[in-house]
Amino acid sequence: MKIKYILILLPCIIFAQNKRDKRDKNKVKNTEIVETKNEQKTVVVNSKDKEELEKLKVENKQLKDILTKVNSKYFISTFNNFYSDDYFKTQGFKILKEEDKNTISQAQLMVESILAAEDKNSEIYKRAEKSIVFTDYLKAMDEVYTDILKQKYDSVKVSSAIARLHNLPTFDKTSKVEVDKNSITEALVNYKDNACNATEVITKVQQGVIKSGISIATFKSKDFDNIIAKKKTEEPIIKFNELMNEDKMFNPFLVDKINDVKKNPTSFNQSTFIEEKYCQDKTKPLVEEAKKEELPK
Repeated sequence: MKIKYILILLPCIIFAQNKRDKRDKNKVKNTEIVETKNEQKTVVVNSKDKEELEKLKVENKQLKDILTKVNSKYFISTFNNFYSDDYFKTQGFKILKEEDKNTISQAQLMVESILAAEDKNSEIYKRAEKSIVFTDYLKAMDEVYTDILKQKYDSVKVSSAIARLHNLPTFDKTSKVEVDKNSITEALVNYKDNACNATEVITKVQQGVIKSGISIATFKSKDFDNIIAKKKTEEPIIKFNELMNEDKMFNPFLVDKINDVKKNPTSFNQSTFIEEKYCQDKTKPLVEEAKKEELPK
């Protein structure tokens, strides 16, 4: 019985082996040795696929030649003028208007064309790569400024923005855009403390005014400045003055809120600056003192 099964299976085994041998021979025919940077690899290439690959190589070379000519005639000169050494060095943070965004988009078309056709070791190719990093800086700073620093403090958004700026590739440590990126990062890092400190200073000034019997409604911006000037050596006031002077460019939300309170002192509410939970009892809302607000001078 076993012999019978063997006799039945033997032709199948021989057929399968012959088929495998034939396939292996064909495989050898269509085998190519491909050299990579570190090693040689043997890959199987179907003859039809090989023809298609060769055809694609020719077409890609033709397209690359066309792009190179287009770059030379229309883009390279314009690109070098736009992304000049001086521009890379002196152009820093700016709020991007719609026209700025359109200009950047158009410039990126030149960049894509250059990267697709030019030699990777060429000066123009390296400048194109540099322009991509530069554009990433401009976009990131604009979005962080608009979506984070012009809005009330949010710990999650601020942490995300800090990480985003930190993960940008180093551009040029002496360039204006790098300096501004660091300034915006610093503003984000100090955002919570600056907001809490600002509300502490305003609260104490208003409490002092109320205790002296002056109505907050009659308190003027110059009166506020006078009190701040008298206490300028105190640490909270020093930080407050830095915020309103040296650091005001990258603290738009806080500076605007402080100016609003100076114009209309009765409008002050800590929660409009920052949620109280972030400040840990640093400031206390006016309760008993508020009852005295309308007392005569």
